[in-house]
Amino acid sequence: MKKADFSYSGFTLKEAVVRKILVISVLALLVQPAISWAKDARAYSAVSPGIERLDSVMAYPVANDNEVGKIAEVYIDVSYAGNAAVHSELCHASGSPCIQVGSVGRQSTVFEGLDAAVGFVLKHNVQRWGSSPRPLFIQSNLGVWTE
Repeated sequence: MKKADFSYSGFTLKEAVVRKILVISVLALLVQPAISWAKDARAYSAVSPGIERLDSVMAYPVANDNEVGKIAEVYIDVSYAGNAAVHSELCHASGSPCIQVGSVGRQSTVFEGLDAAVGFVLKHNVQRWGSSPRPLFIQSNLGVWTE
């Protein structure tokens, strides 16, 4: 079997492969939007205080660590034991805007451009207990990207 001859280009096989990898890498970097390079991300995890009453809003601060920058986007999800019907909202600590949150998770740019330093407020309202234990503790996971 005859070996492949790469001598026509003046490069060895190793050099040719390295050059192709470099070209592909540079092209991939040029294709990505420049805005993604400017983002800083932080992750927060919190557990709500125990909720013991129906139709009573439990609100508590999340991610209020004086993070410098403007918000680019957020990701939030919540989880809890049982099958209670819970209405949850994530609000900017300035009061608005707010987004509804579910166990599936939600990514949003609704807070884009707002100050990240003031943080967020997470609100829960149990509307039906179902088989959930009392008090109900709700785990939340929040990711915040800033510019």
